[in-house]
Amino acid sequence: MQLFTYMFRPLIFEARSVTTLAAAIDNLILLYLFVIGFYALIKKKGKTLLKTVSSCGYT
Repeated sequence: MQLFTYMFRPLIFEARSVTTLAAAIDNLILLYLFVIGFYALIKKKGKTLLKTVSSCGYT
């Protein structure tokens, strides 16, 4: 939880001024890119695992 706080705060609903709103929008974009990248990484690892299992004859 501390890593999330360090990397992605302030969030949109925490913005009280124009400057913090700009930082919140920037952090929202970073959070979106992190989630998309993590999803792609998990998806790629799943395909690699399936290839490994099928090449061993465990299908």
